[in-house]
Amino acid sequence: MTNIQSNHRAFTLVELLVVITIIGMLVALLLPAVQSAREAARRMQCSNNFKQWGIALHNYHDTHNVLPRMEARWAGMNGMSGNVANPVWATDGVEYDIAAGYPPNTDLSIHARLFPYIEQGTFIMSHHEALQGPLYRTRTGIRAPLLNPSNGIALLDYTAPILICPSESESKVQGTAAGDSGAIQERMGGTNYVWCNGTGIGSFWSIANVPPSDGLFSRRTGGTSQMADGTSNTLAISETLLAQSSRAATTDRKVWRRVFMSFQPGDELPAEQYENLDLLAIAQGLTPGPGGGNRGFPWLSSRGTATGFSTYYTPNAGIPGNWIRRIAGGESVNSNYNFTSSNHPGGVGACFGDGHVRFISDNISLEAWRAISTCAGGESASL
Repeated sequence: MTNIQSNHRAFTLVELLVVITIIGMLVALLLPAVQSAREAARRMQCSNNFKQWGIALHNYHDTHNVLPRMEARWAGMNGMSGNVANPVWATDGVEYDIAAGYPPNTDLSIHARLFPYIEQGTFIMSHHEALQGPLYRTRTGIRAPLLNPSNGIALLDYTAPILICPSESESKVQGTAAGDSGAIQERMGGTNYVWCNGTGIGSFWSIANVPPSDGLFSRRTGGTSQMADGTSNTLAISETLLAQSSRAATTDRKVWRRVFMSFQPGDELPAEQYENLDLLAIAQGLTPGPGGGNRGFPWLSSRGTATGFSTYYTPNAGIPGNWIRRIAGGESVNSNYNFTSSNHPGGVGACFGDGHVRFISDNISLEAWRAISTCAGGESASL
């Protein structure tokens, strides 16, 4: 019998380790490329969302000959018996009735008013009874019908892809909202897409004094004709990271991008001290926790704390948004400073008055960032 010997031999341990090392190196090289490709896809989808909002904004203007504004003021807003039939000023002069496709409510967010122009009108119409009157009955209390499980639970916690940036990592439905009595609690749906309130400097500390040349949605502008700086040079929409459900105190400035805090000085201070506040120093002194407010929540609200932003600081500056109450002459004057942020590496998305979309770098100069946020400031900005 002839013995047949094989010429094949097994891998040595060294050869096996070399192969494993090479595979590991290839995976290490490919993984960032895969992650980058995924982020590029998310950013493209986010850009498409911006385009949809921009188109809806122009369709709204074509229909009503005016742009939607933010945050109506209601007579009796400070008390429990707000006069829902007598707004101090309407948000854009458009009468929101069922025939026109809107419920009679003047503090709905711009998102809600644009829903009929992005194929979401059925949702708004199906909840018109719950949306009678203002969203907020008091400063902090959402009206009970919006929280009632029989007609409001699908309204307050509703969310849709058009409201959310695909790169958002936080929960899209979270938080609590107090009802008229403060006893009702419910979860709320959020949005990453927020509307430009302007620079946040100068007279912005008193919302009623914001000049019409400031932000396109500073509660003082009306139509495209007021974009004297040019529609392509006027910032309309950008994005913010959603508030976190966790509330632990932190000094992490990456986390602070999601934070909204409140600051109320104990003494009456001169108005000029509120015109150029160092909000970073305030945050470092108070060490706020994530959440702390309702940044991005609920998307139905036209309040700047939820769905607005200012260009007081550049994108992703890592400084918390801030609600400040100034006591003046025995009366309180409230200011909101809310900033842009995103999980996109290097910047945030933005849509301008003419509907074009571009990516704004975190390295944009503060001067240019503030210049594009005014609609008639007369500045010359180069991006």
